[in-house]
Amino acid sequence: MLISCPKCHSVYDISNKKISANGKKFKCAECGNIWTVYPSDENTSHAENLSVADKQTEIKTDTVKQNTTDGKIQPDISKDLDIMFSRLSQNTKILFASGNSVDTMTFGQKVRHYCINCISVYTVIAVLMPICVIFGAMLLYLYRYDIAAHIPGMDSVYAQMNYDSLYKGKDLVFKDVNIRNLREQGHSIVEISGRLYNNGEHIVKLLPVKASIVDADNVVVDEKTEKLQERQLEPAFSALFRIVMPYPNIALGKIKLTLDNNNQKLKEKN
Repeated sequence: MLISCPKCHSVYDISNKKISANGKKFKCAECGNIWTVYPSDENTSHAENLSVADKQTEIKTDTVKQNTTDGKIQPDISKDLDIMFSRLSQNTKILFASGNSVDTMTFGQKVRHYCINCISVYTVIAVLMPICVIFGAMLLYLYRYDIAAHIPGMDSVYAQMNYDSLYKGKDLVFKDVNIRNLREQGHSIVEISGRLYNNGEHIVKLLPVKASIVDADNVVVDEKTEKLQERQLEPAFSALFRIVMPYPNIALGKIKLTLDNNNQKLKEKN
């Protein structure tokens, strides 16, 4: 028999054997309402669903009439409709069964239920936003040299945050190097001058120039480091340098010019 909840009018299909003469209490799985069902309620439920049965009968009658139009007999689909409504009734019974109630779920099922139904798009955005910001800040720091090289003005932004973002000494070459032996205040000195040229495509941070005097056995006799006035050098530009060193007592072997802390020999002059 079909029974209907007095509160939300949800329909349930139950067996007549489950209802005794004294009635049986049922709990609606949809709204939680509890009411008592008596065998006499079958007539009431039947009256409430009479209109549905009438509509099904009308559908079957119209189908038969349409199938016999123009003297042609078409296959009868009334059996298919009966099967369809039977399946719909079974699915409705399963859908509103008390076993699916949240009150009867286990803790794990409740967690899954609330995660699926309560987590909104705004919650996901609120969680992902800080993660994206932190990940973006890490990328800006790790790739700061490439970013400052390709985006004008970013080196000053990194400088305000006390981060070095310029390539140090990259693509710098020594040009027009000149060595002269001079006397100054009665002492022999060596003057090494020239220019540093930026042969690359990006702004480069200048490093101090170091001049090393070595003997014939490639042993360093003396060396001196000179800082340049310019902090950085743009592409195709040059920066002048001049280093003055005391003339060694031994025979002058050769002079090596390097950039300090770079350990890369850029020019060697005999």
